[in-house]
Amino acid sequence: MPGKAIGKRTGYGYPGTVARMSDAVISAYPAKGFDIGFGDPVVLNDDGTVSKFATDSTADQFIGIAVREVKQAKRDEEPAFYYKEGEPVDILVRGSIAVSCAEGAPSLRGAVYVLDGAFTASDSGTKLNDNVIFSKKDVDPDKVTEITILTRSA
Repeated sequence: MPGKAIGKRTGYGYPGTVARMSDAVISAYPAKGFDIGFGDPVVLNDDGTVSKFATDSTADQFIGIAVREVKQAKRDEEPAFYYKEGEPVDILVRGSIAVSCAEGAPSLRGAVYVLDGAFTASDSGTKLNDNVIFSKKDVDPDKVTEITILTRSA
């Protein structure tokens, strides 16, 4: 019996999931500061560590997006959906990745902004350079869309 999918659509995936593996470049850096969630925008610090994009971060500090990984919880810990301080963080520095879009409606090849540590399609946050674009023109029901980093910045 065939399944019925007319009028339905699948989502874009989970935040932090690399979308097109053939063009992906991923680098690892140690985490510094508060927890970095999968799919979060990340900045490179002067000491070679990375942190989640903060309210005082600039577009020039942006290095990439935290990649989702399978993490094993210890017996006495809750499962972690983020990188803790000191852990190596996998950062997508070029390629496409699924991310949460906190507000606004993305446009194909449109500008990407960061507001309060979250990606947004509205111009109320810090505009990332023209090297970072939306590669989908909408969000799925879970407010997930896709961003492409065209060239490496580090």
